[in-house]
Amino acid sequence: MNRSNAAGTGSGVHHWVLRKNCSFTPRQVLYFYLSLTAVSISIALWFTWRGLWLVLPYAVVENLVLAIALIVYARHALDRECVWLHDGHIRVDVIRGDRITQYRFPANFTHLEWRGKRGDILWLRHGHQEVRVGSFLTPRGRRRFAFELQRALRLQSAPPTGAQASGLSPEMAHSQT
Repeated sequence: MNRSNAAGTGSGVHHWVLRKNCSFTPRQVLYFYLSLTAVSISIALWFTWRGLWLVLPYAVVENLVLAIALIVYARHALDRECVWLHDGHIRVDVIRGDRITQYRFPANFTHLEWRGKRGDILWLRHGHQEVRVGSFLTPRGRRRFAFELQRALRLQSAPPTGAQASGLSPEMAHSQT
């Protein structure tokens, strides 16, 4: 989970990127596949040259099956959820393959709910609109994300204190009294 406070501490802009823990990027998958295919076809060609011609069709089929599996992997390797908290709204972008779905909730009226048999699935809900968040995180990571989001929601919905309303830091407001 990557977290950033986009405009600096206390700005009210928060952004979390919740992504899979993938070992390979799609480009690395391509290089891996090309190198593996080159070795496999080279060995198959050597056996074909030695008279064992059935090795080549099996190597081709094997590499086609591997290509299909790696395409499915690479297509979803960059799946993620981006959660933005800004200007009294929560925006959730759910990216799955080449599909992007956006949800927008008013921050003051959005509830975090734990569901599932073990209560380990986190949902954001406002009225009848809801979205599951943190599906790529471990249960511990989901709890941490929920804690950070709830804390950011409380900070954003809290009325400004005298020092914050005047634009002074608490230390400067204290020193002027």
